[in-house]
Amino acid sequence: MCSGRPDLSDSRKGLAGYVEKTLAGLSSKDELGRPVFKDGALAIGGQNVQIAATPEQSTQMNSRFIEAAAFEVRINSTAHPQLVFGAIGIGESRQDALETAVHEWYGSFGSALFAALADSNGPTLSLGGFSAYPGYMGIRGELPKGTWVNGSGDMHRRILAAISEHAPRTDNALHAVSLMLAMKPGASVEGEARIDARPSAAVLAALRSLDWPATHSYLFKQVYVLKPKTEGVPQ
Repeated sequence: MCSGRPDLSDSRKGLAGYVEKTLAGLSSKDELGRPVFKDGALAIGGQNVQIAATPEQSTQMNSRFIEAAAFEVRINSTAHPQLVFGAIGIGESRQDALETAVHEWYGSFGSALFAALADSNGPTLSLGGFSAYPGYMGIRGELPKGTWVNGSGDMHRRILAAISEHAPRTDNALHAVSLMLAMKPGASVEGEARIDARPSAAVLAALRSLDWPATHSYLFKQVYVLKPKTEGVPQ
């Protein structure tokens, strides 16, 4: 049973404080250098990164609070609409739900974004003319054990190879690939694939060609932030 929707202005005020505090701590744990916040921006990889979280929904269901927010990215004061990414937090209080939403965004998307900005040499993963930086793999449900879907480099290379023909056009910008796939025994793979926040039926079709383990039902989520292999600050 849902109660009335709380005023989103309360969520907006809470998010403003949680984003800075939470992201500073999480990026430190991921060894991305000691993050420094100054004038509302995170200094990382020699660039100033601003993360603005806009609440989109605030609901209380029985004793649980649900907070949904869209996270926008500015790098050196330039907006990057292709990097907008949403996250949902659930908790025992509104504060708990807001903090969880920030954690969810960082785990799925922010960790990949910050790694892309901090690593000038690029990772061992690539997609077209871009270096590819994965966020943390997300699983809801029961993932079959002992399969290739394990968050490893081999898993990422298999996925990226499958969608290589659909890589964004090579330019000097950051891009994002977001995957959310539902597996059920005896059923075809369902879900959604997005490039730069836009649905891509071609990428989803390419992913269906992989031999996804489906002895159990689960939801697979994975994000890649793409950085041009050429030198220079992404625009």
